[in-house]
Amino acid sequence: MPGKTAPPDRGALSLPTPPFDAARMIETNQRAMRAALEAQNHGFQHIAKIGTSVLEFVQRRLQHDAELAQRLGTAKAPQDAYVAYHDFLDTAIEEYSAEFSTLATLYVDQTREAMHDAERQVDEITRPVLAAE
Repeated sequence: MPGKTAPPDRGALSLPTPPFDAARMIETNQRAMRAALEAQNHGFQHIAKIGTSVLEFVQRRLQHDAELAQRLGTAKAPQDAYVAYHDFLDTAIEEYSAEFSTLATLYVDQTREAMHDAERQVDEITRPVLAAE
């Protein structure tokens, strides 16, 4: 029919494709999934450590709050209340400082372990692929 053009010949445009090994790709993906699960597990373990530390800290601080209330309730003179507040604040400063240090250490340890895990896992995932090439 006049006015219609034939579709282009796609055979002339074919590009060479590299060989595709689905089994190697699946094995690599499985190693990557195992590594991701391991990293997630380590992350959850660190989150649990941090959560435990925070909860223990809060429990101690609440105990000190209750002790302060008791001391204030039994104070016989303003000086007794002053001493109670002074002791409470000294303890609070020490414990908040110690908890901050503990949390900072936990975060540093978590980051260091995560980086170490990442390096090891990348090596474990890619080594078999690179060896096969």
